[in-house]
Amino acid sequence: MITDDLAVRPMSAKYIFTLLNYLNIKDAGDLEEKVIAVGANEGVELLRASMQTKTVLTAVFLGGKKESSIKSEPIH
Repeated sequence: MITDDLAVRPMSAKYIFTLLNYLNIKDAGDLEEKVIAVGANEGVELLRASMQTKTVLTAVFLGGKKESSIKSEPIH
């Protein structure tokens, strides 16, 4: 399992119950699993978002992006 802050965790029942409790989620039916494909463009967006926010997956795949104040230029 990869969390929104890009932490990689084992997909164990113990961890999932701990996470649900930590997030104060009472009904697991409220959750949604999302399987995504990551290509080069997504990889670049993940890298960019990881330097700007703690909610990387939300920013890149669910459209929660905020405009960046960091200007990027191509490297020659």
